[in-house]
Amino acid sequence: MRTQRAADAVLGSAVHHLSLLDQTRNEMTLPVHEWEIATARRDYSRLVRAEPAEPGSRKATDLLAKRRAALEVSRDPPPGRAFVDGRPPPAGP
Repeated sequence: MRTQRAADAVLGSAVHHLSLLDQTRNEMTLPVHEWEIATARRDYSRLVRAEPAEPGSRKATDLLAKRRAALEVSRDPPPGRAFVDGRPPPAGP
């Protein structure tokens, strides 16, 4: 929903309608990005549901904790970090 609202906000904005932004690019790429984000969220949800509710050992618990931490970062990158195509942005100067 948040992705849809963001795309709708851009496409419905005055700067978009006044051609102050690249209209064609926005109209072509925003739906693609919206779909990519939706499928990534779906995949994330499937991975989370596949985890056992009660791991059988301390080692399994530790491995799941690491996996969950990695999944969280993939789902919600740290502030200021936007992941595009699965890659972090290049380091700034």
